[in-house]
Amino acid sequence: MRNWRKIVSDIYDVLSDYDIDVTYHKRTGHGYNAQCAYFSVSINEEWDWDWIESDVEAVCKKWNLDIDDDSDDGDFDLNAYWDVND
Repeated sequence: MRNWRKIVSDIYDVLSDYDIDVTYHKRTGHGYNAQCAYFSVSINEEWDWDWIESDVEAVCKKWNLDIDDDSDDGDFDLNAYWDVND
């Protein structure tokens, strides 16, 4: 993914009111074992989707990412389903 640093920067920008960590994960594997590129977002303080949802959705719309908030530990991923090795 060519623009991953800019995407990470945009995530930090929209969540600048929070203590966060953003990690980029490159796409891996091929075919059936392929994993798309994604960004893990950890917010190191109390937060709620109602507080950040519109900001996160704006980044997702700009970069064509999908939110995966199924994590048990309260963190979430932003998936780039378009960046995968088929």
